[in-house]
Amino acid sequence: MASRILFAAALAILSWGESIHADGLEKRSFSIPHSTPPQRHLDGPAALRKAYLKHGFEVPEALRLRKRQSIVAQLTGPNDVDPAVPATTASEVAITEKNDLEYLSPVEIGSTTMQLDFDTGSSDLWVFSERIPQQQRVGHQFYSLANNTDAKPLEGLSWKIAYGDGSGASGVVFADRVKVGGVTATRQAVEAATSISSQFIEEHSDGLLGLGFGNTNTIKPTKQPTFFENIKPSLKEPLFTVTLKKNSTGVYDFGFIDPQKYIEPLQYVPINTTRGYWEYTTTGYSVGDGPMTKTSFQSIADTGTTLLLLPPDITRAYYANVKGANLNVTEGGYVFPCNSLLPDLTVELTGGVKATVPGTFMNRSLSMTKGSTSCYGGIQQGSNTLSIWGDVFLKSQFAVFDGRSPPRIGFAKQNERFSVPTSDIPPRAELPPSSPKAAPEPLLPTASIPGVVVPGPVMTLAPIAPVKPVEERKGKVSWAMSLFDDLASRWGGGTGDMKDGVIGRNRRMVGRFKFEDAV
Repeated sequence: MASRILFAAALAILSWGESIHADGLEKRSFSIPHSTPPQRHLDGPAALRKAYLKHGFEVPEALRLRKRQSIVAQLTGPNDVDPAVPATTASEVAITEKNDLEYLSPVEIGSTTMQLDFDTGSSDLWVFSERIPQQQRVGHQFYSLANNTDAKPLEGLSWKIAYGDGSGASGVVFADRVKVGGVTATRQAVEAATSISSQFIEEHSDGLLGLGFGNTNTIKPTKQPTFFENIKPSLKEPLFTVTLKKNSTGVYDFGFIDPQKYIEPLQYVPINTTRGYWEYTTTGYSVGDGPMTKTSFQSIADTGTTLLLLPPDITRAYYANVKGANLNVTEGGYVFPCNSLLPDLTVELTGGVKATVPGTFMNRSLSMTKGSTSCYGGIQQGSNTLSIWGDVFLKSQFAVFDGRSPPRIGFAKQNERFSVPTSDIPPRAELPPSSPKAAPEPLLPTASIPGVVVPGPVMTLAPIAPVKPVEERKGKVSWAMSLFDDLASRWGGGTGDMKDGVIGRNRRMVGRFKFEDAV
């Protein structure tokens, strides 16, 4: 009897995946604009740290210290400096581009419209949900079962995204209606977060819509199809295109190729889907007017990564042509004077396909402090085994992600004159006003969904009076560091052992002096 029940449950889970489809019989195509929130502030080192964590690269100590310093800044104020953590002075940083750091698109999930990051470098569709604490949802739209009659829990399924520093997100899975543009997947697997780290809380997206291949989806024990895999049979052509724009709103097109968006012939290369990426082979590169240097390494097109991460020797070769550039240990990456002339980078792919990134796309913000002369490179060191071609590269290209069998990817020089009509850009949904003193919203019953953990109680620490400092500025920072280390030791993990807002194993920072049970 037990085996029959398990077999029936397995069939039920599989049937959800098989029955997911797009509405209607007519083959369709549609476009979805994507833009950057004006309040989004992510500096170059933060973008590099995020990329390293996402792809499992080792995070340099300097980037880890920089994260710790940002936490201390929350305790001391924006103008204080932690003397124990190396940092550049305010006069060495500059803002160059604010708008090309995160691209968001509206997606209707159940009864809620959310702003998601379309990510060709991952395969999960996960979102903020009502099952995480209210204070972690401030500034985000979140998935809710209220007034949602279509959502069905997929019993026994769970998901988890984990990074090397202990950060990540996890939760449960529902089948629900997901609408993007003119196409609806009626029973799409939606991964609702029940636990989430500060890395995601600090961002302005409400989640991710993975456009990679479903074989690396993190749902267990049975992987589920991605949104693109589900709607592909209903599209006029089984593909989508990406047009990211420099300092402007871009667009994703599904089911068709728009010739207005590129000015040179499309060139295609085959894709290796083993690792779940849109992965291809790079066979050479040249810097500026220099000769093509032959080499061979694997690369992926990743709309969810800001920077262009190349093998260390190629990165060194590029910055050898930039006056004043140096590998800044403090910032964890290459830094150069903002007035330096940056050369173009041309890469060669299988079959002689070439793509060029203008040097003007390589200049990133070092931090959000204004008025200085040092900038962060849009090209940074990655791995010798896998190169990550993020938005710095993709802004220069019109990219076609062709899902036919076998799959392929195409590139052509982007038509810089193309722009998304203002009338096509949907306004960002207004977020409800919130108050730090507001009582937590009641969570829906969790008995019917295994693996959901109701958050533990929130505790507010009594203010700790600091010793009167000898020097006000230095004393203020020293007191903050003492508090930081004292809390770390009190709540586990040893002095100063704090990563992404988590102190010890079971406590999480949610405010200046407020901690809660981590879930």
